[in-house]
Amino acid sequence: MLASAAISALVLPLEVGDRIGTDGSWVRNYPLGYAYERPEVELIVGFRYVPRYPVLGAGVLQAVIERLRRYSRLPAARTLVAELEEAVGREERGLPAHIADIFSRLSRVSIIRNTQLEELVADWRDQSVRELQSLREEVRALVAADGRPQLAEAVDERFGSARFPFRHDRAVPRITVVGTPNGLSLDPGFRNPKPWTEETKRELIALGWNAADAALREHGFA
Repeated sequence: MLASAAISALVLPLEVGDRIGTDGSWVRNYPLGYAYERPEVELIVGFRYVPRYPVLGAGVLQAVIERLRRYSRLPAARTLVAELEEAVGREERGLPAHIADIFSRLSRVSIIRNTQLEELVADWRDQSVRELQSLREEVRALVAADGRPQLAEAVDERFGSARFPFRHDRAVPRITVVGTPNGLSLDPGFRNPKPWTEETKRELIALGWNAADAALREHGFA
């Protein structure tokens, strides 16, 4: 559990047996593939959180610039002010303001994209399994209707012996609950954190329950 919370660049990885454990969100934030690979899994239920990152804006940089102006007689302070002013200008043009902003944006894009790719591959797998099963049944029925049961059996055996990079002999039902806070958050933030009110907590819990109920109804669960 502690290793899973070891976020790269913030918390160092931990030794777990003969392995080094760390948070996997950078490369596999939504690991559906692991569930598909386990033969005992009969149903996959996942929750995918869709974050909405706040735009920090140039307010923090402007405040730092104003504080540094009082030291403008120092060459180092003037150089730093000029660099920060350039960063504010880049942000106003819609560009990353600073290297920290670049890292932040890239990490967010990486996590979101990897999550979407994981679900896209799972969708492709499910579609392939369904299409293969349908094709197998239709071909076998066509051959059997032609009065050649032995050939139909041979065709069925050939489909059964086919090998793919996924389990093609069974389809695993998957329920995905997609959630987003819709403006609510328990994130403490960097400055002047808002209190975690009881109403906010209950509203977030209700959003989660409603999203789960909607997903269950969509898949035929009352």
